[in-house]
Amino acid sequence: MVSVFSRYVKKLRGFWPGLILATAFIFFFFRGAQLSEMVSVLARVNYYLVIPAVAAYFVGLWLRAVRWSFSLAPIGRVSPQRLFSPVVIGFALNNILPGRLGFVARAYLVGERERISKVACGTSILAASVFDGVALLSAVAVVSLFVPLPGWARGIVTGVSILYFGLFGMFWLLVSFPDAARRAASPAYTRLPIRWQSKTADWVGLGLTGLRILRSPDRIAVVLLLSFLVLLAESAMFYMVAVAFDLGLSFHMVVLVVAIANMVQIIPALPGNIGPFEYFGKQTLLVFKVTESVATAYIAVAHLVHLFPTTVLGLLLLWRYRRRIHEVTAWREE
Repeated sequence: MVSVFSRYVKKLRGFWPGLILATAFIFFFFRGAQLSEMVSVLARVNYYLVIPAVAAYFVGLWLRAVRWSFSLAPIGRVSPQRLFSPVVIGFALNNILPGRLGFVARAYLVGERERISKVACGTSILAASVFDGVALLSAVAVVSLFVPLPGWARGIVTGVSILYFGLFGMFWLLVSFPDAARRAASPAYTRLPIRWQSKTADWVGLGLTGLRILRSPDRIAVVLLLSFLVLLAESAMFYMVAVAFDLGLSFHMVVLVVAIANMVQIIPALPGNIGPFEYFGKQTLLVFKVTESVATAYIAVAHLVHLFPTTVLGLLLLWRYRRRIHEVTAWREE
């Protein structure tokens, strides 16, 4: 028992920076809000609108499964129906475990069940994350034509633009010039023990296979379109919660709130992006003259609606798979 406990403590060492930063963000998130006013606001919310809000979010998850099915086509044909459960499980585990282990679980589950490369599945998930970032940036660019961005928001957009477009360019170069990519990687794995060298070389090739969709402009356009639809579905969820709060925000304003709050996922935080999401989501609402207490109550409820149903369904689906959490995340160690 002691050895098991010590092993998990070692794994959580990298969790502390996120915990510290998230605690600071949560402190500043609640600072300035009046508890009595928040209670009054929450008492007036039309909670029936949470039902269609959750439905809209699950439409977004289904669109993610459709996009992943399309992205995996060069590797193997997997229907969206078979990918939906792993997608939900992956997001559920991201909501409760540090280190984005839900992405590892998705690659593991699909690779095991469909008998395709887990490494290729993993790199296809990374590519989808980059497309999500490009969709967020494009949405902010459009909305900023109607809503001037404050200086801090422009700084976030600039930093995230460098990151995501840099990753997109790097992935495109890797998959466009695979032989050069293998040669560039060879000095790293030739230093490994001989029994690992051939395996690592194979993994590099499989990883490039997962990015093969980037070789086709037509496929890039389809995946980018699906990424926009995912963003619109998730924004619809937040918009319905905004209507339940009677915030009086237009849809494009809510898109900006969702985009900015999701861009800061690169900041270390608690699972589910708890901390940065709340703080920057609230700061964006304040730009639209929403009061401190109302903005605080809305973001807290909206993020709960965003996290809770997915986590519950994902854990139920994981149980249906008869898999325990450590089994589907242990592949990263292997």
